[in-house]
Amino acid sequence: MELLAERSCDVLFLVLNYDDLFEKALFKYDTKLYFFRQLEDYVRPGRQANLIKMHGSVNWYRPIGKSTTISWLEAVKVPHLRSRPADPEIIVYHNVGEIKDYPHQGTWLYPILTAPIAVKSATEIACPGSHTVFAEEFLSACTMFLVVGT
Repeated sequence: MELLAERSCDVLFLVLNYDDLFEKALFKYDTKLYFFRQLEDYVRPGRQANLIKMHGSVNWYRPIGKSTTISWLEAVKVPHLRSRPADPEIIVYHNVGEIKDYPHQGTWLYPILTAPIAVKSATEIACPGSHTVFAEEFLSACTMFLVVGT
């Protein structure tokens, strides 16, 4: 709240957690400005605060296999799931509990998360390419940093 309401500065929240707590907090702060229905809603140039999730999110998915031809368990056996999908492939989907039971628009969905210990290269992280570029540009001009970690 202090960063957004009491100080007039641009903020980039660079988060390593998968949860959606930041999305919920920003939405609660301003429901008209901070909603997260699609990937582009995380980084909007000109907005005071933006959110980068380096290791993916519990509500980010990629389509895999056609639901009418194979089961979800068969669909997740494809080897390319460890690679980062192209930004247009990423679907923000909030009904997490339904993923294994119900297809989304005729396609199964697979979560986009990176187990940090398994990462071997930058292309294997779950952070979308457009978000990485946004973060690099923001950080190159940034003069004040606040790092919070455990």
